[in-house]
Amino acid sequence: MLYNINQCMVRICGAAMLVAMIWPATGCKKFIEVDVPVTSVNAGNVYNNNSTATSVLTDIYSNLSQREPTTATPDEALAGVSLVTELSADNLTLFYKDNIRMLAFYENKLLSAGTPSGVYFWDRCYEFIYRINAAMDGITNSTALTPAVQQQLLGECRFFRGFFYFYLVNLYGDVPLVLTADYKQNALLSRTASSTVYNQILTDLLEAKQLLNEQYVAIDMITTGTERLRVNRSAARAMLARVYLYLGDYAKAEAEATAVINNGLYSLLTANVGNTFLKNSQETIWSLQPVQSATQNTWEGKVFLMTTAGPTASRPVYLSDELIALYAPADKRLTSWIGSVKVGTKTYYYPAKYKAGSSVTTLVEYDIVLRLAEQYLIRAEARAQQNNLTGAGSAVSDLNVIRSRAGLADTTIAIQQDMLNAILLERRKELFTEWGHRWFDLKRTGKIDGVMQAYAPVKGTTWESTKSLYPIAQKQIDLNPGMTGQQNLGY
Repeated sequence: MLYNINQCMVRICGAAMLVAMIWPATGCKKFIEVDVPVTSVNAGNVYNNNSTATSVLTDIYSNLSQREPTTATPDEALAGVSLVTELSADNLTLFYKDNIRMLAFYENKLLSAGTPSGVYFWDRCYEFIYRINAAMDGITNSTALTPAVQQQLLGECRFFRGFFYFYLVNLYGDVPLVLTADYKQNALLSRTASSTVYNQILTDLLEAKQLLNEQYVAIDMITTGTERLRVNRSAARAMLARVYLYLGDYAKAEAEATAVINNGLYSLLTANVGNTFLKNSQETIWSLQPVQSATQNTWEGKVFLMTTAGPTASRPVYLSDELIALYAPADKRLTSWIGSVKVGTKTYYYPAKYKAGSSVTTLVEYDIVLRLAEQYLIRAEARAQQNNLTGAGSAVSDLNVIRSRAGLADTTIAIQQDMLNAILLERRKELFTEWGHRWFDLKRTGKIDGVMQAYAPVKGTTWESTKSLYPIAQKQIDLNPGMTGQQNLGY
């Protein structure tokens, strides 16, 4: 439905939401506040002013995590990948199976028509990409913007486009590569090979790395800020490290991860692992500010945290027994990031990385998108793939940084495949319920069929290899001549 989406975006492109109107006065208002909303009436003037031009990108940030405070549409916002891909994989168990949307993800029975499970991410990403392409045109052609502001905004555009295409290609495979704001032209595009899309992701992220500020910027986009809410150069490097790892360019993955690790802005919270997910923690590279209301913290905290009643319709998932069994009793992540409640004879374990649930009325947590621990694990894997296994500056030294922070003894693994398996295991224990890591790791390492065939009976379902990609909404294909006959296999 690129055609329909883009027609809609013609009406809203440049229409930056005045999100400050959603919030009463809070200590975080400075990030989301803009001078005036941009409408279709004044869109032609939006790039003649630093503040209104900035508001266009601010709107992207705010909409990334904006969603209804219910579980009725778990894939409504892109941040929903933290929930639904875990259901698709093996880290979460669905308790409340009357939730039809979640059940489709859990049983790997998504549909391309009818209940549109699995297709919302496509809609949202292309909506954002259209806005970004239009913004890039406006920002580039403006002669009124302060050069430093213009450069930062263009860097944010490049970062976002690479970021959204990364998720599109990993969720859907080959996707149309939309690089202009010409919605008529875009409506005729067919799907582009994933390898070509990845080349564009690299192009955008490399350009973002050059354009973005090294520090975090304040609301004026020039002075240094304390909030880690707008992407900076390290965010671009972090995404580049991930993309290079996925593509098997291990030397470059190591180099980009090293640059982030060596940046003095970041450090692992070894003294109190439980504080990792507090807003602006030293481990945060980039986070999203909740924008539902002044008193709601993260959506994850709302949907994952359980009461003494255990799982319910509003808290419908819990961590799989298989995942819990992977943790040693001494692992700090087991006690700091995982909660439990006993109902009758059954103990339910649930994600507790975000601890501010509905009862916390002060904004204390942001949704962390990129954090430092991932970079250590990326570098460990990249070094292992280059057969740099032991000693200083090796895969084992990076893996042991993460294990030590978790309170675990150092590993002495010295065989390459054993090391790669250990790193994948550590990624699962470290990055559960975060932005699709488990689902994507299973696919990129070629383990998904073996793992899911073995785990499907636990879910009461069967596994087909075609289900590793989500379906494209058939109505989108029907409305786009360029995509006729290009549905993913199995749908």
